[in-house]
Amino acid sequence: MGQHEYALYDGRDLIGNFVVKEKTGKAKAFDAIGRSLGTFDGYDAARHAINKAHRNAVVRKVETAEALERLNRPIVEFMSGLPERT
Repeated sequence: MGQHEYALYDGRDLIGNFVVKEKTGKAKAFDAIGRSLGTFDGYDAARHAINKAHRNAVVRKVETAEALERLNRPIVEFMSGLPERT
């Protein structure tokens, strides 16, 4: 009685968890590294917030990798809008 803790997984990867207070039905959600995502009205809202935070983290990770790859290219791409000289 009191509160129940639940974990959310994507396959084998923990993506977050939430604690539901039995008395109020409110759920406090956390991402995989323990950052608070807020307090929500019930299981579904907390689950949606965790899924959204996970999707955003995955997108951010991919975008960061792409940006680092562009920075590490030996040839710098430059476009002036002018035709190339031959």
